[in-house]
Amino acid sequence: MNVLLFDLETTGTNPEEARIIQFSFHMIPFSEGNLDYEAEGYYTKTALVNPKMTIPVDTVAVHGITDEMVADKPGFSTYAPELLEWIHQADAIGGYNNRTYDNVILEYEMGRAGIELSLRDKPCLDVFKMIKHYYNASGSLGGMVKIFLDIDMDDRAHDADYDTHCTGLLLHEVLKRNGGIAIEDVNPTFFGDELDLGGKLSYNEEGEVVFNFGKYEYKRTGKTLIDVVAIDAGYLEWMYKQDFPADFKGIISAALAGKVPRK
Repeated sequence: MNVLLFDLETTGTNPEEARIIQFSFHMIPFSEGNLDYEAEGYYTKTALVNPKMTIPVDTVAVHGITDEMVADKPGFSTYAPELLEWIHQADAIGGYNNRTYDNVILEYEMGRAGIELSLRDKPCLDVFKMIKHYYNASGSLGGMVKIFLDIDMDDRAHDADYDTHCTGLLLHEVLKRNGGIAIEDVNPTFFGDELDLGGKLSYNEEGEVVFNFGKYEYKRTGKTLIDVVAIDAGYLEWMYKQDFPADFKGIISAALAGKVPRK
């Protein structure tokens, strides 16, 4: 088995609008419930990408990638077919907060390249989510690497290749401390009740769709999505117009049309 770990540096934080300016893919053998760095077959690909737009100054301040550095680089569509093959060859994917950010951006960029891609059902070793699950803790990649591995990422943070490398080390450590995990158990363990990639919606014990945040958070209000459709459809219409991921907005749109899933 192989796990594909990846990280993206982008032009911004809105997954629907952000463009990739650097990617790093690491394919690592997976056996006995953990990454196997000693096995043959560990290979990587890292590249800068021309986003075909001006890189905002505030994002340059984060990752240090300038317009000049990517001016002569290929656009993402050049890399898309090869990266799709990497994804198809992987038994699972992983990263740091990749389920709600990097996965979504990658799907959008693939779509712009004319390739339909959905990562929703691929086993996802999202180390951010795993740490929250096992330790009820969260923080930046650099912060977690310092806590679990006593490594200072320092000025090398926000380089996609180094971030992916550190994510792999962190993933290996978290799995080792918790007895490893079978690939088929990954999504049920970490995302079993979630509907959307961001985890904003999930199923309650009765199999009804509920909010995990906001005005009608189920734990505070006891209201289901069907309840909200009935009592405050305007709130859902407002949410649909906001800057939320496409899969979440799709569920909201369907609910407004009277189609709410059940588990």
